[in-house]
This record gives sequence, structure tokens and C-alpha cells, in this order.
Amino acid sequence: MKKFIILAGVVTALLFSILIYIVMGEDRTAPVIMQDNKNMIYKEGEDSSLLLSGVKAEDDVDGDVTATVIVGDVVTMPDKTAAKVTYLAKDSSNNVGELDIIIPCETELQKTEEKAGGAESSTGAKKEQVGQKGEQQSGQKVEQKGDQQGGQQGEQQAEKQGNVPVITLTATKAEIKAGGEFHPEEYIKDIKDDKDSIQTLLQNLTVTGDYDRNKRGTYVLLLAAKDSDGHPSEEVSLILNVK
Repeated sequence: MKKFIILAGVVTALLFSILIYIVMGEDRTAPVIMQDNKNMIYKEGEDSSLLLSGVKAEDDVDGDVTATVIVGDVVTMPDKTAAKVTYLAKDSSNNVGELDIIIPCETELQKTEEKAGGAESSTGAKKEQVGQKGEQQSGQKVEQKGDQQGGQQGEQQAEKQGNVPVITLTATKAEIKAGGEFHPEEYIKDIKDDKDSIQTLLQNLTVTGDYDRNKRGTYVLLLAAKDSDGHPSEEVSLILNVK
């Protein structure tokens, strides 16, 4: 009887050891996804497979699993100047890795507005050459239209949001030379709030997004501010081009 108990204990210990070995040896690490294409732009309506350019995936067991990478989702930001792209990759143990990046976005509406703006500018230039004063004023209105619309949109947003801060940018794109200075707050035209001043709101400004002012590329940054009551503003996109 004693020998049977000893034998049962040995068998149990052996099975337990085997179980621990199997569990410890199981691959539970997801692949790591990398995106090296810093100049990628998402164009609304394009084939999502084009967003796979420059994407790689490595797994600690399987090695290169780039072939498994897919575009899981593409979400256009509220201001239509940027988009969040989600990549997914899987290894042979069905561990799924995920990577979210934010890239510049080009919508069909923006293309139409750019074409219209170019046509209007060309028309304005021709009319100036003719020397007609009324037509010159019309051309000036075309140039001022973008800024006026931007200011009106900021005021309308402020009315809609009520006690939530609303950020208005001087421009949605910034360009610097590699190694040059860059200060995101300099591109803020105004921050409207029902209580706090712009100086107070700038102290609570947050900038989300990685960028390197010493490395050429296109980077998308998300700017947001929080008021003294803890109300966060809606994020606005600022595209930084390092030349």
C-alpha cells in the first residue's frame, strides 16, 4: 500500500512538471508591427491595401510575419485633416499584435475645394491684369475666404460646445527645415472658453503624436486643451512637414 502511494505521488509530480513545462513553453507574445513610411497620406475612398506600404511585423518565435499584416480599421478624425489607421498581425500561435498610427488625410471635399480655390485664384489674377477695381476686390475676398470660414467655424463650435474649450488654429499644416525650431502653441490662433483665458488654457495644452524635428518626414499631431473645470476640448490636427 505504501509503495502504491509513493508511486502515485511520483506519477502526479511528473505529470505536474510536464504541465508546467507545456504552459511555460507556450508562445503568448504577440508580433510587433512597425510602420517606416513617414510620408504616407490616406486618400478617402482608396484601397486600404495601399496603406500597407512600409509596414513590417516581427515575432519572437516565427520571425518575419509581415505577410499576415492587414489594415483592421481606418477612422477619419472629426476635422477631416487626419486619419487613424489600425494594423493587425498574427503569429502561428494566434497571438494578434496591433498598431495604431495617425497620418494626414485627403478627402474628396478637400480636393474639390483646392481645385475651386485654384480656379478662383487664376480668375482673380487675370482680372487684376485687366485693371478692373471691382474684380480685384473679388479676388481679395477669395483670398480672405479661408480665414473668415476658419474663424466662423471656431465661433460656431464655441457656441455649440458651450463650456468646453474650442481650439482654432492659424493653419492646419506647419513646415520647418530639419533641425529647426518647432513650437505647436505658435499655431494656435485662439482657444475659446466660457470661463478661462487663452493664457490659462495654453498652460493645459497637450500634444499627442510622435515627431522628430531633426528627421525629414510628415507627422500628424493632435492638440487639445483642458479648462480649470477639467473639460477637455475636441482634438484638432496639426500636420508637421520636416523638410
